[in-house]
Amino acid sequence: REQSVLWAVIMIAVSVATVLFQTSRLLGLAVVSERLTRRLRSLTFANMLKQDMAWFDEPRNSAANLSANLSRDVTMVAAVTGESTGTL
Repeated sequence: REQSVLWAVIMIAVSVATVLFQTSRLLGLAVVSERLTRRLRSLTFANMLKQDMAWFDEPRNSAANLSANLSRDVTMVAAVTGESTGTL
């Protein structure tokens, strides 16, 4: 009887520790992913602003294409670097 209570307490403690560690791991990966996304967006936008005026005249560099590319590319990087990185 005493041994079964001891093992039950051990299993509960292990379960609680697992939940805490998994939560902190996922939270850490989310923070890192968001910071990377923010940095990529700001660097990409800063580099767009450094281009010559003629660069914006090309059809592939229209405002709509640039904002769509900025949103799509950075979102794809965020998807790769988020929770999926923690499963490797």
